Amino acid sequence: MAKELYIDLSAGVTWTDTGGDEDLDLGALPSGSVRVGSYHDWGVDPRPGLYMMEVKIDGFDSSPVIKDPVYTYITEGQTTSFFSGPESPGDTTDSAGNIERLVNLLGPFPLRVWSTTAADNLVGYFYYTSFARYTAPVVHNASADALLGTSDAHVITIYPAAWQQQ
Repeated sequence: MAKELYIDLSAGVTWTDTGGDEDLDLGALPSGSVRVGSYHDWGVDPRPGLYMMEVKIDGFDSSPVIKDPVYTYITEGQTTSFFSGPESPGDTTDSAGNIERLVNLLGPFPLRVWSTTAADNLVGYFYYTSFARYTAPVVHNASADALLGTSDAHVITIYPAAWQQQ
């Protein structure tokens, strides 16, 4: 009998403004701005090189423009001193300078606005490979409208995905 390979998703690490494993406050992220989540340490033990990222953008402050993008990237590093992109963990400043650094990151992982209703969510699932010990999501709001700022529930969850032979 041939062996089958399956993907085994481990428990995810969640980035959000309150109540998550790591911090990432996307509330009222202005148009054209970037925010960086806090770095997660995956540890020194063996870990999978494949990850699944679930991105949930919980709407906008005003009616968005159809097809406008919101991009998610991954910044990573092997030490706490050098990272592939913005090096300020938990950076909530809406720095235009961070946009210049996006070219060094994994991604972009795009979500496109599909409705002009401000309350409609953008949800996407993306797979990527990484062998870095430290990881953080970076969100670039390239849409024409700010992300939802009141009662927002923007969440990014990254799941380690290991191949399992059965």
